[in-house]
Amino acid sequence: MLLPNPQSDLKCRWEKVRTQLESVAHLLETQGVLERKSRHTKSGWRVRFVERVEGRQTRRTIHVGKDPELLRRVEQYLAQCRDNGLWVKQSHALAKLILRGGFQDCIEPVTLKKRD
Repeated sequence: MLLPNPQSDLKCRWEKVRTQLESVAHLLETQGVLERKSRHTKSGWRVRFVERVEGRQTRRTIHVGKDPELLRRVEQYLAQCRDNGLWVKQSHALAKLILRGGFQDCIEPVTLKKRD
């Protein structure tokens, strides 16, 4: 009889959860929470977020489970999504500032010389 391989099981579960997270990564940049789910005999973790479907908000859940390593990976993935979302938000703000001329006082004009 073959014994289950915990590493292989973790890898399969992580691939499944990661695929689900990647499909909604654009939503997780600005929202979503990792929360503990507890029912009478079962407990575990899940990612909760809201998705707009046909103009209506729909609550979605990605089940993570109880494995501490899987939980750590999901936390890391969510943090990376937040960082990406912040970078995009800051880039847009900087672009708007540049378009409005907000850096004219900070940048010295440069003149280019023509090559012969």
